[in-house]
Amino acid sequence: MRRPALTLLLFLVTAAAQAQISTDRPGFTNSPTTVGAGVLQFENAVPQGVYVDRSSFTGLSVLTSARYGISSRVELRAATSLIDGYIISDNSDFELSFETLALGAKIGLGDGAGGGLVASLTPELSVPLSGGLTGISATGAVGFPLGETLGGNFTLSLSSSTQSVADDLSALLAGALSHSFSPALAGYAEAALVAMPGEDPIFVGGGLLFLVSPDLQLDAALDVGLNDAAPDLMFGFGVSFRL
Repeated sequence: MRRPALTLLLFLVTAAAQAQISTDRPGFTNSPTTVGAGVLQFENAVPQGVYVDRSSFTGLSVLTSARYGISSRVELRAATSLIDGYIISDNSDFELSFETLALGAKIGLGDGAGGGLVASLTPELSVPLSGGLTGISATGAVGFPLGETLGGNFTLSLSSSTQSVADDLSALLAGALSHSFSPALAGYAEAALVAMPGEDPIFVGGGLLFLVSPDLQLDAALDVGLNDAAPDLMFGFGVSFRL
């Protein structure tokens, strides 16, 4: 019985000694960092959900993205919604569909050397796989280490994205304050505004990320809508891993 316990202890110590995997999930706020040269990273939501009480609507989706670093500052990206399931209580419809494939790149603009600013720009093209419209988007993200200001391992991240689909223009403004409780466990609180034609959903929420091993990380998030334009709840669980 001692050997399995010792193996588990060594496994947890090894995980705790590693830096966390920087991901663009589970919240609204994108990470300002790239994955690094030669790294292939997958980020998956299993599932991500939306709940709207006033219309008895629930949506579930399984999302996945792949990121590959071609240099220390540039990565190539592909993301798709694998399954979208919509359950409407009136007629209990459930639909499975592939929706869009997003292709793009993330370009690092600041490397955070000496504890300074980290920044990136991410242009993407979204093409429909079944239904939907072609769109283009650009996301800018910055990170500010706040260890000296707040004490401990705190980081303030801000991201802004603009998307054009057909003739409609939408924008996302998001900010998150994250804290590493240990090398293996981190959490964040965030706020986000989605500006769309005719409505502007506002969200607040937070999440946790746990590093299981140097190349495997789990996450969970919950966001609450603050106005009638926003869903009541958005929630998700995910797993990210590197090859």
